[in-house]
Amino acid sequence: MSLREDQHAFTKALVAAGRFPLGSAALQVLLQQRANGSFISGDQLRARLAAQPR
Repeated sequence: MSLREDQHAFTKALVAAGRFPLGSAALQVLLQQRANGSFISGDQLRARLAAQPR
């Protein structure tokens, strides 16, 4: 599976922010959400992450 540059940057940012230990973990969660029908867009996810306390 190949990621587009924006997808790679997004997963890299999630790891850098400490949200996931590895990019593959972030992708796994996003793919599971998509399969469960609870997938949200990248913009929605970024907004949720930005609103969470660090």
